[in-house]
Amino acid sequence: MFLVFLEFSLDTKGVEYRSEAAERYRLGPEECRGCKIRPVCGGCQAVIQSGGLDITLNRDPYCFIES
Repeated sequence: MFLVFLEFSLDTKGVEYRSEAAERYRLGPEECRGCKIRPVCGGCQAVIQSGGLDITLNRDPYCFIES
């Protein structure tokens, strides 16, 4: 059995884990915050970003849940 110890910094490329930007990212899109499946979904931020939308505001354009 291997035990691997990784040393890492909470500050990666100038973005801290506890920063305002990181907190907004973890909250997900505003349009998803009232959704009943938000705890297990959160909206696909990769799809939102690739569609040219804002990951902090817009929900996944392929979302099937009626809001």
